[in-house]
Amino acid sequence: MLDYGSIYQQYARLLAYYETSAENVRAAIRSLARGELDRAPMPGWAATVRAAATLEASARVVDQWADQHAAPRRARGLSRATRERRAQTIRALAQFDRHEPRRREDLRIPVPGIGSLVRRGYLIRKGNGYIRSAKPYRLNPTGPA
Repeated sequence: MLDYGSIYQQYARLLAYYETSAENVRAAIRSLARGELDRAPMPGWAATVRAAATLEASARVVDQWADQHAAPRRARGLSRATRERRAQTIRALAQFDRHEPRRREDLRIPVPGIGSLVRRGYLIRKGNGYIRSAKPYRLNPTGPA
């Protein structure tokens, strides 16, 4: 059986605690509004408010500096190195047939990272070689083919 008297007493104590805390905050806000920062009712309140204002101001300065000195962003598109690497991958994938397995040693253009192409579904392991899957490989996956 629950003891409602003790639960009631616990809630009454919590209510009194939070009412006191709320009144302290209201008094501090009134002191700040009147410009009486040093006579705020809570000990250490003035130092805390000053420290917070200083931190906020320094954070704004750091953010402004970071914005001014940030590396310029590319407007759009892929970097030249990425386009060249993807073009090389397209040329390498063109060596594979959809039906006849090709061994890695028989290729004209070396295919580095053949395992990643298998993992991503562009090539399929068949016997001692690889065949090309139907999955298209595009130079720019987000743009036109």
